[in-house]
Amino acid sequence: MNEGIRKGLVIAAFGMLVVSNHVVYAKQASEVRVTEVTTQTVNAQPGSTEATTQTVNAQPGSTEATTQTVNAQPDSTEVMTTETATANQQIAQEKPGTPVVTGEYNRKKVQLTWEVVDKAQIYYIFKKNAEGKFIKIAETDQTCYKDKAVEKGNDYYYKVRAVYQGTDRLIKGNRSKVCKVAVDNIDPNKKMVALTFDDGPGKYTKTIVDCLKENDAKATFFVVGRSVNANPGAVRYAYKAGCEIGSHSYNHSNLANLSAKDVKKEMSDTDKLIKKITGSKATLMRPPYGSIGDITKKNVGKPMILWSIDTLDWKTRDTKKTIDAVMKNVKDGDIVLMHDIHEPTKDAALQIIPKLKKQGYQLVTVSELAKYRGYNLEKGVSYRTMYKKK
Repeated sequence: MNEGIRKGLVIAAFGMLVVSNHVVYAKQASEVRVTEVTTQTVNAQPGSTEATTQTVNAQPGSTEATTQTVNAQPDSTEVMTTETATANQQIAQEKPGTPVVTGEYNRKKVQLTWEVVDKAQIYYIFKKNAEGKFIKIAETDQTCYKDKAVEKGNDYYYKVRAVYQGTDRLIKGNRSKVCKVAVDNIDPNKKMVALTFDDGPGKYTKTIVDCLKENDAKATFFVVGRSVNANPGAVRYAYKAGCEIGSHSYNHSNLANLSAKDVKKEMSDTDKLIKKITGSKATLMRPPYGSIGDITKKNVGKPMILWSIDTLDWKTRDTKKTIDAVMKNVKDGDIVLMHDIHEPTKDAALQIIPKLKKQGYQLVTVSELAKYRGYNLEKGVSYRTMYKKK
C-alpha cells in the first residue's frame, strides 16, 4: 500500500516511534517529528490488493523515514496493471482477417472457396436475396461452401465473414468483397464461340454490352489499363453483365520488346485497376499485337489468349467486311478478335451477335469456352482456339 507524505506527526510516548503498525525504537523519544515518509513497493505480486508497510533504518532524531512493501500476497481475484490488461484485451479482441472469396458453378451447385483466415474459428456465409440484401445462409468451419439452391441462367452474389469466440463475446471480422457467380445455362453439347474485344473500354463498349444482354450472350473484353483509368464505368458495366474482363497491358506496349521488370509492371498496373472495379485481378491476358517472346511467357503470369478469326476491323473500319469475316468463317470453338473502340465494329457487333445466336451458337466468355471444351489454361501458354478435343 503506497503512503504519501505525512507531516506533523509527533510521538513522545515510551520512547517508541510507530509507523503503520510496525515499531521502530528511537533513543530520543521525547520529541520525534516525522515530517516526511516515503513509500516503496518491493516484490508486490500481481493481483495484490493489500500490502504491509515497514519502517527501516530509522535514525535517532530522524525527520524522514522510509517504508517499503514486503511480500505482498495476491488475493483471490487477479488484477493486472492497467497497461498489461489493456494490451492483453486488445490482442484478445482483435478482429480476424477478411476472406478473399472465389466461386464457380459446377455440377448443379455453386462452389465458394477462400484461404484460411488468421484467428478464424468459423465462417458466416451471406447470399444476396431478391430484395438486394445479404442474408446469412450458413456457417462452416471449412474454407469452402457449396450452395445447391441455384438455378441456371441467374447470377448469384456472396460474402463471407470470419468469426471467433473472444473472452466474452463473438469477434466478427469484416465481410469479404462480393463474390459473383454466374450460373450459366450453357449446353456443352451445342456450338459455342467466344467473341473478344480489345483496346477498350471506349464509348461504344456499353452499347455492345447491351446487345449481348438482349441476346443472353457474353463476351470477353481485354482492356488497356490507361483506358480503364479514363472510363472505369464501362468496365464495371460489362462485368456486371456477366462479361469477362481480361488484361491487354497498361500502355498497349509490345511486350516482346520489354524487360521482365517492365512486363510485370504492365500487368500489375492493369490488374490493380481491374481489381478495384471487379474485386479481383484479371485471370487472362492478350498480348498487344499478339507479340510474344520468351521473357513475355515467363513474366505475364497469366494464360495468353490469341485468336482464330482476325476480323481486321482495326484496319478496314468497314462494318460489312467485319461481319463477313466472322459469319463466313466461324465454327464451333473459335475465338474472334474485334475492337470495341471503333464505331464500324460496334455496328458490326450489333448484327453479328444475333446472327450467331440464330445459327445456334452460344456466345460465351473465353474462360467458359475453356471450361466446357476441357482446356486447363496455364500461365505463360498461348491459346488460339478451343475446339472440341478428339
